[in-house]
Parts: sequence; C-alpha cells; structure tokens
Amino acid sequence: MTQLARLYIQGLRNITEADFQPCSHLNLLLGENGSGKTSVLEAVYMLGTGRSFRGHLQRPLIQEGQALCSVYGELEAGVSLGIQRGRQGIQTLKVGGTQADSASQLSQALPLLLLNSDTFAILEGSPTERRRFIDWGVFHVKHEFLRHWKIARQALKQRNQLLRQEAPVVELAPWTQALAGHAQEMHLLRADYLRQFEAHLWPLLGDLLGEELAARFTMDYLPGWDVEQSLETQLHHALPRDRQHGHTTVGPHRAELRLRWGGQDVASVLSRGQMKLLICALRLGQASLLQLLSGTGCVLLIDDLPAELDGANRGRVCVQLERLALQTFMTCIEPEALLPALQASSEKAGGVAPRLFHVKRGRIETQL
Repeated sequence: MTQLARLYIQGLRNITEADFQPCSHLNLLLGENGSGKTSVLEAVYMLGTGRSFRGHLQRPLIQEGQALCSVYGELEAGVSLGIQRGRQGIQTLKVGGTQADSASQLSQALPLLLLNSDTFAILEGSPTERRRFIDWGVFHVKHEFLRHWKIARQALKQRNQLLRQEAPVVELAPWTQALAGHAQEMHLLRADYLRQFEAHLWPLLGDLLGEELAARFTMDYLPGWDVEQSLETQLHHALPRDRQHGHTTVGPHRAELRLRWGGQDVASVLSRGQMKLLICALRLGQASLLQLLSGTGCVLLIDDLPAELDGANRGRVCVQLERLALQTFMTCIEPEALLPALQASSEKAGGVAPRLFHVKRGRIETQL
C-alpha cells in the first residue's frame, strides 16, 4: 500500500520547518485559517506531482527571505522522494536518492488524489479538466499509456506548428500519421479504463446520493473523433479547417467526458452540496479501482470536507473513507465539524481512530 511514513517541509509558505510522521490511515489537520493546514496538503501534492495545486507562481510558494523550498518524504516501502524549488522553478527532483527525469516518476511512486474547492472544475470546467480526470486513472493502471500520450502530444505540437506555417502536406504527413496511430491506442486504453471505472462508481453514487438520484446520472465518453472511421483519414479531410484555425480540430486532445443528470449538464441542475457528493464519488471511485488493480492504492488529500456538506452527508463520505482504508490527509477548522463523523465511522467498522495534528503558525503539533 502506498503510504507516507515521514514528511519534511522547509521554507514552504508559512512553514519554516516541519518534520512529522503521519499515520497510515487518517490524518486530520486542525487549525485556524492561515495556520498552514492547506500548505501541508500542498507539500504532499508537490511530492507526488512536482507542482503546487495553487497555481504556477513560485514567489508566494517560497517563504519570504528564503531562496528555495524543499519537501522530502519517505514511503513505507522504503523509497524516498524529494523536491526542491527555487524562484525560477524546480531545482532538484529525486526518487530513491537519484535524480528523476520527469515529474511522472514522482506520480508513479506516490499516486495522489486531491479533493478541494478547485475539484469542482471536473463538473463546471472545460473538457480539459475531465480529460485530466480520465488520464490520471489511465496513467496509473495502464502503464503503456504514458508513452502513447507523450508521442501523440509531440506529434500534435509539431502538426499545429506546421499548420500555422502553412507547410505543405508532405511535411504534415509524418506527424499526422504519428498522431493518428498513438491516438487510437490512447482511445482504447481510455475506453477500457472507463468501463472498469463505471463499475466502481455506481455503488458509491447510490451510497452518497441515494439510489433515486444516482439512477438519473449518466456518463458518456466522447473520443474526440468518429472512431468508426480512420483518424488519419479524418485529419486529412479536416486539413482545410485546421489550416484556417491554425490547430488540429479532431483527435484525442478533443476527448470529452459528458456528465449528465436527467439528460442535463450536472453543473446546471445539481446543488453545490450534491455536486460535492458527486465529486467525492468520482474521486473515491478512482481510488477504489486503483486499489483493486494495482494493490498499492493512493494517498487522498481532502481540504475542508465540511464545506457545502451537512452532518449526515459528511458521515456518508466518512463511511466510504473508512471502507477504502487509504492513507488520507484532511484539513478542518473546527474539530466538531468532522471529528464525530470520522470517529463514528471508525468505531462502526472496527478501524483505527484518526490521528490529530494541530497546525499553528506553520508548526505541526501532534495531539496524543
């Protein structure tokens, strides 16, 4: 099981230095606004992705007066991870004490799922957000996907550049062929993953939203082109339009996951609380499937679960977290808003009680 045994943070936002040992199950970070709770989640996220979930600007990320920030972690399997960022970007990226070639090596070693206010973008944002949602799962359970994704992305980039330069067809041809070939592999892997994912999603939807509401939900995958025909042929037919727009208009980069409720877009008909429950079901469904297929699971990062959810719905989510039994880092301002639900679900399942950490002015203190 993928778990962090130690987390060391230095110079990250208001955390001057912190070194603590999280438990293998549920870690609840308590503290006032601005205390540094979310920065702890951000540090774990950086360790597993190489980037922050708060945007791309490095200056606010690095503590004032410091030249860089560092995050170091030790997994229970014995692998160490490390990242060091300066004001110009990443300076050091290590897996097992060895310099890593890319952040994807961090992701493979420490799979993470984040649930915060930005996660609503899966429902409310552009198709790009839903492609990222799909590709997170495919990347972690279909290891050949990354190679096809990288080649297709490079081919798409080169083809778009040539389109803007009004290059002749003979120059476009090799990139068109590469894009079409690897796009087909991406599509097959995405479609197979989503078929497996749906089987894990439906029970969660019923448990969190109720059977009646869950029955109205539909999820349709659109590959980005008509898969009944050759993509290479469609790219040739679309060439005049592509030249006019200056970019490729069909392909895997146009894939979409259409989420509907009673035939309408979910973001237009569900309440904020219902959308949060749906997001929880989507994220926990991915975590459940990864756990089944890989045997390693992932680490969950949940920022302010009580927001938008009443006590009963918080309890339903906590029951699902207890069933998964994955290492989880959660933040909360008021202990009474979440702790009773966590303790009740743990006691009912005969599990381990959550471990409490108080975060005060960038310092992490364990409550025994």
